Amino acid sequence: MKCALPFSIHHDNPCPIPMQHDFLSTLPFDIIDNIISRLTQLDCLECMAVSRLWYKLIPQYTTHLWRKVEICLQENPRFNVRILHCLGPHVQTVQLAHCNEEQTHAILSTLFRYHCTLHSIEFRKCIIVDQIRFVTMMRQISSNLKVLTFIEHNYNMAFLNVIQACPQLTHFSYSVHSYAPPEVYDIEPLPLPSCSDTNLTYLCLDAVLSKTIRTAPLLQKCPKLKCLLISNIAADSDFYVWPTDSAIDLDLFFRYCPNIQYLKCNAFGFKHDRWIQNANKIQSQAGVRELITRTAKGYGANQIIPFIQRHASTLNTLSLDDGYWTDDSDWSPLAHLHLQHLDTFSCKYLKFEARVLSLFLLQSPALTRVTLWCMQEIANDVLTALNALVNLSQLDMGVNSTTLLPSEQSWCWFFANAKLKSLTLRWGHFVTDQVLHQIGSMDPLEELALLHTARNASSMEPLTRLKNLKRLELWSVQAPLDQVLADMPWVPRIALVHCPTVTNVGLRVLVDAPQSKLSRLRIEHCRSIHFLTIEYIQQKIESVRFR
Repeated sequence: MKCALPFSIHHDNPCPIPMQHDFLSTLPFDIIDNIISRLTQLDCLECMAVSRLWYKLIPQYTTHLWRKVEICLQENPRFNVRILHCLGPHVQTVQLAHCNEEQTHAILSTLFRYHCTLHSIEFRKCIIVDQIRFVTMMRQISSNLKVLTFIEHNYNMAFLNVIQACPQLTHFSYSVHSYAPPEVYDIEPLPLPSCSDTNLTYLCLDAVLSKTIRTAPLLQKCPKLKCLLISNIAADSDFYVWPTDSAIDLDLFFRYCPNIQYLKCNAFGFKHDRWIQNANKIQSQAGVRELITRTAKGYGANQIIPFIQRHASTLNTLSLDDGYWTDDSDWSPLAHLHLQHLDTFSCKYLKFEARVLSLFLLQSPALTRVTLWCMQEIANDVLTALNALVNLSQLDMGVNSTTLLPSEQSWCWFFANAKLKSLTLRWGHFVTDQVLHQIGSMDPLEELALLHTARNASSMEPLTRLKNLKRLELWSVQAPLDQVLADMPWVPRIALVHCPTVTNVGLRVLVDAPQSKLSRLRIEHCRSIHFLTIEYIQQKIESVRFR
């Protein structure tokens, strides 16, 4: 729950309610504890207004609720002082949102005054300009701090000074606000401190930083670093200066931090939870395990491929993407790389020959997950190479209007022999009735997504043969769907987007079927579906999303 905490304290007088029997003073402790343990933070604050006794005792019984506190000054102002009485050494995680500089400083001072044992602090859209004042405050409250996060931060920061103020810190994350001019981050706001090496194992610097002025001095103090995320700017942000070779240098990153095992550079759209956990694990094997990157001006195949080659024996995840600069560099050396342990490969929008791609796939025999979007050509050789990957279980393939595609016969041969558990096909409308017939014969398939690719199919009936399917997603399907969905009651998750043939009656039949296992349904832009049908379905299944 987000709670409002003031930087000026107001009186909060509980209103005594006459009670003949107050169970807090009469019942045994274990029963009281059992009752109160079921409260939420909001319940706790409401109960404190019942009587002076409850005002005093409720916080003592609910310390388990306040290990994590989300503080937002815009919400719940009536709970101001009550929250103060719930703080104490049990508070370990604090999230601050939308606080100005005075409010931020006052909240941190309050946490210090109540002896909160903070392990993690997150600042979201908070104003922090006075770096000296902030660093001084952090020194007071950071004796146990392990994780420090700044999300959508609008101002420059003295990274090394802040990290030095938190001697136990292992995870530091900083992402910029979409509208902040990149030149804000070109200078150090404070002189660099003379400090010993940090304990950081996870570092996220998602801003356009000079690799020599800002990045190198910080990385020099992070010899234990395992996870580095740097210069990752979202595709829909309003930056007018994008990362270039002045901010990106894989060799520099690894030279200063030779223990890096997870590296994401100039990329976006990736969840980091697993990396955060991996940063805490001790892994003796040296070398990069996962590399996620996209090209930029002055940064392409000539910089990326040699780095991949040096870590070929340890890489198990490789994601390559084309940035906003046309990449004309030579990717043909990929064909000569042997990545024996590569498990996951993603390639999006890079234009290199099908021969190079097929040879690369053949020399990565351990692949289980492959993503190929908008390649220059998907030739028969590529399908043959994919078919040769005996462990391949997940394939995500997207094509555009310029992609050269195999014949219908080649697609049918591939799907007839594939042993996939997850298949996603995007764009291009190349799935015909014959191709769909072969997809329907893929017995192991558990997840199928046809996104703007099956408009030309006249019947979805082959899908009813997929008895192991657990998730089905269909976009822009023109073929009739009501009977097909009714014949697939075993599918627990279904998404239908821009599918005009699905009807209200068909959906009701689907959810009313006695053997239906449907638990999640997503309906978007299916013009014939009425909101009353959605209300009916919501009473039947766990989750419904409707637009």
